[in-house]
Amino acid sequence: MSYFHFECSDTYVHHTLDEIPDKSSFPMHVHEHNELYLFLKGRCSFFVEGRRYPLVPGSLILLRAGETHRIQILEDTPYERMAIHFSDRLISEVDPQMRILNTLFHGELGKNNLYDPKQFNTHLIHNALLSISKSGRNKELDEYEGKMLIRCNLLPVLYELCKNTNQHKAEPIKSYADSAVTKAISYINANLTKELSLSQIAELCFSEKSYLNNQFKKFTGSTIWDYIIIKRLMLARQLIKDGVSASAAAYSSGWKDYSSFYRQYKAKFGVHPSCKEKNIYIR
Repeated sequence: MSYFHFECSDTYVHHTLDEIPDKSSFPMHVHEHNELYLFLKGRCSFFVEGRRYPLVPGSLILLRAGETHRIQILEDTPYERMAIHFSDRLISEVDPQMRILNTLFHGELGKNNLYDPKQFNTHLIHNALLSISKSGRNKELDEYEGKMLIRCNLLPVLYELCKNTNQHKAEPIKSYADSAVTKAISYINANLTKELSLSQIAELCFSEKSYLNNQFKKFTGSTIWDYIIIKRLMLARQLIKDGVSASAAAYSSGWKDYSSFYRQYKAKFGVHPSCKEKNIYIR
């Protein structure tokens, strides 16, 4: 059941309830926009870059663009959540120095993504986010109205998170991960455009190839090679949006063969590499 849905060039928002969630409908994926996720109901864990975060109603997850993530449904109970996908531009128009996002998006990928509702002004956060859904229902919002509704309610939430982060009031919530998997992820992201192989990564992690790949899939929802492909495609996508030609972007993001890049890009994104308009949700 969709309570609210809105999409434009700078943002995508949905407030959704699955009475009987289909576990196969929640694979690992990645966005080219940032995401603020509010967990409202269910029994789930959230995985970000191979790290598992336990969720309780009211939990907030904040993701920067390009961070891989997935939800793990633990029981067949109703699953309700609200997600706001927003571009940097939506914030920079109000905060040109990007102080809010620069404060929140620092450190390693997959670390400190979860915010405990008890550490913040829960009343402010829930009222602001849910008012987007309540105010926008049963209305035909044009792009300007939708962006204003989202920005006016999203910014106080991000500021609340930023303020508490600056004042060291919020303690990081423990995540659960396999050390070999996190080491592999760090190495892949640091060497994404270089020659990579499963044998090489397994040796670095002091692990057998089959064991590492199994653990990698357990924690990320993806094989190591599919993870590398997704990361390289996202890098190429950003280069293309920045004005780099498709062929140059392919080689600059680690691809050795343009035809292989073209096929993977079209299969994952549903558009050819030169297309810059469509927002990306990749799995």
